[in-house]
Amino acid sequence: MPEPARGEEPKAQQRRRAVTMFRTGQKPAEIAHHLQRSRRWVYYWVAYQHQHPHTRFRSVSSAPPHHPNQTPRPVERQILHLRQSLLEQRNSRLRYAPVGARTIRRELGKRRVKPCPSFSTSQRILRRHRLTSRTPTAEGTP
Repeated sequence: MPEPARGEEPKAQQRRRAVTMFRTGQKPAEIAHHLQRSRRWVYYWVAYQHQHPHTRFRSVSSAPPHHPNQTPRPVERQILHLRQSLLEQRNSRLRYAPVGARTIRRELGKRRVKPCPSFSTSQRILRRHRLTSRTPTAEGTP
């Protein structure tokens, strides 16, 4: 049996041991009893090792690969690009014209972007990229 790598997790060692025992000719029921697992578990790891010959039998994360409520990257890029183009299109007379989240949301609606993010989502994206500024508050107002 191959030596387990230093720092290898016990579950990976157990999986490797089950596959090795199976290859030496032991019956799956014996392996399952010896390792206190089910026969189905033994068959699963034997099949897994057959499909992935270079596996290290490490556990994988059970976290989802993405966040289902996350704004799609193309929409986020489109918001940033739209803000940049709005800034470039302004003339000197309109230098204080708004180019914030409301304007961007309205422009995305005109361009029929689907899914069109909400005002707060657009504002959050702009804030994340440090493209917003806080409005100064009057003195004495918290």
